[in-house]
Amino acid sequence: MIQKRDVEKNLGLNFNNKVEKHISELVTKIMKRFILVLLLCNVLSFSFGQNTREEIIKVRGEERNNTLSVEFRLPKFEILDTNFKELYKIDEIFNYIRIDDEFGIIDSVGLPQLPQLTFDLHVPYNAVEFKIEVISETKQEIDVKRRIMPAQEDINEEEPVFEFQINNDYYRSEGGFCNLPIQLTENFIVFGEQGICVTVFPFVYNPVLKKLIVLSNATFRVSYTLSREVTETYHSEAKGNYLSSLFMNYQSSEVKSLQKSGGSPIMGRYLMITPPEYESTLTYFANYKRNIGFEVDVFNTNTTGSSASSIKNFIQNRYNNTSTRPDYVLLVGDVDKIPAYEGDPYSGDDNKDDPITDLGYSLLDGNDNLADVFLGRFSVSTPQELINIIESVQLKIDKNIF
Repeated sequence: MIQKRDVEKNLGLNFNNKVEKHISELVTKIMKRFILVLLLCNVLSFSFGQNTREEIIKVRGEERNNTLSVEFRLPKFEILDTNFKELYKIDEIFNYIRIDDEFGIIDSVGLPQLPQLTFDLHVPYNAVEFKIEVISETKQEIDVKRRIMPAQEDINEEEPVFEFQINNDYYRSEGGFCNLPIQLTENFIVFGEQGICVTVFPFVYNPVLKKLIVLSNATFRVSYTLSREVTETYHSEAKGNYLSSLFMNYQSSEVKSLQKSGGSPIMGRYLMITPPEYESTLTYFANYKRNIGFEVDVFNTNTTGSSASSIKNFIQNRYNNTSTRPDYVLLVGDVDKIPAYEGDPYSGDDNKDDPITDLGYSLLDGNDNLADVFLGRFSVSTPQELINIIESVQLKIDKNIF
């Protein structure tokens, strides 16, 4: 469920080269899993169609009862033949379920690779004690001629190891793996709003009977209690657009009130932090953002402090006050001027689990690792480098490149 969000789209910022390389390696690792798709051959049955997430999941809220009603409709799918002969020298042909791209997979190594659908729901900030129950469901049984293929380890591009993994004990059983239709997996805070993560498991596989139990349609109810009164006091167009793309059901109370009164939220609020020597150069970019509708505050490190902890505290204090809460935080200068928040600069390329990163500056609400602001950095060492970046970003904005 994790993506490179709209930070680049909205800011057009330069990211540290080491972080960019780390992201690239993670993407490469994920893409390796799709090697198996290229090995698909004969289609057995059923049909396949593209669907939007809104066609698969519909959410209705009942604020008075502190509940959400979730309607699920399984899209069309295919059952395909596939084999591992090219990668693992295994002659057996397995079945593979191909379904809409909105679905992910259960990837427990050695166990059946089954589709799952994970999505996020917006709930009140003060909601607690979440429960989920099945109100209605429609299931069907499908006979499968072959065993559902087992999930495999990701292939390491640098040191590939082609060792076939299968849990034979499970494949000799009647299954029971992920046999619940829906699960609440976690709740989190992002941009000052609370969400819950929901996963639907529409396929249950019985290896002994060679059957798939398929959840075609279902209605679920999510309920919660409210712990205290919380009043939302800040909304922006940037926040609304992002959360609307993240949550299946996002619409803040302030947006509703603005719509009723005919008003509109601000576009977004910038917080720019810079060393004193770049401040005058940055003024042009700050004014440019103001002229296109953003609220912009600029502070130099004489005010914020120059250590990672002092800068983080300054951002945190601005975030805690809804009248100054930023949507965007722009750090100006390389790590010698604005230090990276965490990571080991001497770890080398071999230590990919501890990259230099600014993520800590954006973790401002909740006990999770989800950014609460759009965060970026102009990694410059001279005023002229800053001018070059500003001109490039402005050109892209004016031409609607991002």
